[in-house]
Amino acid sequence: MKIAAIFIIAFGVTMFFYFHKNNISSRQYVYITTSQEHKRILLSDSSVIFMSPNSIVHVMQPFPKNKRDIELSGEAFFEVAKDASRPFTVITNNIRTTALGTSFKVTSFPNKNSINVALSYGKVLVQNKYSDTKTDSFYLAPGETIRYDKVNHLVEKTNVNEKQFNYKDNVLYFKDAGLKEVADKLEEFYNVKVEYKSLQNADWRVSGEFDYQPLEIV
Repeated sequence: MKIAAIFIIAFGVTMFFYFHKNNISSRQYVYITTSQEHKRILLSDSSVIFMSPNSIVHVMQPFPKNKRDIELSGEAFFEVAKDASRPFTVITNNIRTTALGTSFKVTSFPNKNSINVALSYGKVLVQNKYSDTKTDSFYLAPGETIRYDKVNHLVEKTNVNEKQFNYKDNVLYFKDAGLKEVADKLEEFYNVKVEYKSLQNADWRVSGEFDYQPLEIV
């Protein structure tokens, strides 16, 4: 892990000076994951994106001088390198999540009715990208999450278990999870459709941790 960390830092610094020395102009890159694929993207500023399956990221590389904007469809975990002069912003649907140096996760699949932003450490600002009013802006502290209902346009802030961030290491985690939570996670993780009509009203709970095992085993 130490060797990997040193390599990442060295690579990021090399890329930074390479882009600046050669005055390379920015161009847009598109990263896509399949239904069974996780992908790790190292950006020009040394920030890292961990993409979940069925996700798409649009990003300009190297970043422009005044901003670091990412467009996301799906789910990704972000380890953001500090840069006070260029806020790091993830744009998904009509939600913007902005940070300077932090670690957070954004979940926004086109076929789901909600957008979730969960903060691991640091501080982020979550806001409606079409509004500048304070009522549409929320600051998250570590361990908090925002859930935005795309249908009713309602926002809910709750606490979140840190274990959920293990997914970036291909870990599927449940803690006292109800049937709907389990079904939703399985659908997103494995790109399948889960039906549970006969257990709709059952008081059913499960806890478990799976190191990216095949769906049949889980």
